[in-house]
Amino acid sequence: MNTPINFLQSILHPSNREGKVKFKLTGSAGDYNITYKCNEDQTYQVPHARKSWRHSFIAREGDYVYFSAQANEPGTEVRVKIVYNGKVFKESTAAGDYALALAGGCLC
Repeated sequence: MNTPINFLQSILHPSNREGKVKFKLTGSAGDYNITYKCNEDQTYQVPHARKSWRHSFIAREGDYVYFSAQANEPGTEVRVKIVYNGKVFKESTAAGDYALALAGGCLC
């Protein structure tokens, strides 16, 4: 589907280079509620995911990605990491009661 955002991205980034994106979740024992956005214009949610949750997909240069995880328990630590073409693109760590870590950005 050629949305206005995709059209604008094709003008700003005509190379359309693709790469592999990995979302990685780590943290304390327990489960987490995850929200993420891949290279599509849709946001996904995963309730009660375990700390070893992973997701991979192919994205193009210029795509916006987002990944967050919130602990479902007090006194926890959570870390989210976005890896793009084998290199850490963004990462975030949070600790405390019902900790929330989030990361995102344009793959420019």
